[in-house]
Amino acid sequence: LEVIIAHHHLQHPHGQLLAAELEFEEGQYVYALKFLSQEGVVREFEYDARTGELWHVEHEGEDH
Repeated sequence: LEVIIAHHHLQHPHGQLLAAELEFEEGQYVYALKFLSQEGVVREFEYDARTGELWHVEHEGEDH
């Protein structure tokens, strides 16, 4: 988890981590990380817990 968060901050240096959860989706564990952007937008990033690969991004209140 620490490696995923550190890697995320390299790509999005101004985001503030709000929450981190381990979830089980589609037969795999994923880390769901909520970040607050510099613009005040909350986004949830889902990363494969095993590989660290980014799976999905959604804006708060939306599901893409």
